[in-house]
Amino acid sequence: MTRKPLCFRSGFLVVLGTVFVVWLAAPPVEGASVPPPGPPANEPATAPPAVITDVVLKTVEGSMVGLEILGSGFGTASPTKRLFIDGIQADVAEVYPWTDTKITVDEEVFFEITKNFIWVDHVYQWEIREGSTTISNVFPKRFLLEIHGVRPESGPPGATIEVKGAGFGHPGELMLGKAACQVASRTAGTIVARVPVLPAGSYKLGILQGTRLISNTVRFNVTAALKKGLD
Repeated sequence: MTRKPLCFRSGFLVVLGTVFVVWLAAPPVEGASVPPPGPPANEPATAPPAVITDVVLKTVEGSMVGLEILGSGFGTASPTKRLFIDGIQADVAEVYPWTDTKITVDEEVFFEITKNFIWVDHVYQWEIREGSTTISNVFPKRFLLEIHGVRPESGPPGATIEVKGAGFGHPGELMLGKAACQVASRTAGTIVARVPVLPAGSYKLGILQGTRLISNTVRFNVTAALKKGLD
């Protein structure tokens, strides 16, 4: 007689008067979902990627003194974590302090990387690397000269105006509409100039380098010229 193999599930197996408890996994029920295997217990959680949301110029009386890289997930500074601008590593001595949401950079970093304090109208590429691996987005940023305002906001041709802002030490011509303003004095934060001869109306005031606008613009109203003498 052919003996069949012994098949059993969880239960008791009695052999020669000794009771053995045998626990066997039941085969999966057909159609039932099986949960995916989880990560090993000792595997560290993956850190969220760093995200750069903006790069802001810091100025004092119109002169640039540094930058702030803003975002999240930057972590803390480490010997292998570095800031890169246009693919060039920033000197660690110029990058401080470094927090999870803000990295402060000294203005000298531009001179060391580009041999200039800043390239206006150049789109810089900012990123964070851990060793040779990029751990953030590559954030593009184009810097313009900043015009904060003009006083007065209206006046006739020949009137003196004072333009306040930042970065005016960079070469560029102050324009009102399509006419150049005659500049009397200029510092990094202030331009004193005269309103050019233009018909009465509202015009954009900005700074051009060649044919490129390298600043934001503000509105200035040219009023009718005052008549001299008696009617």
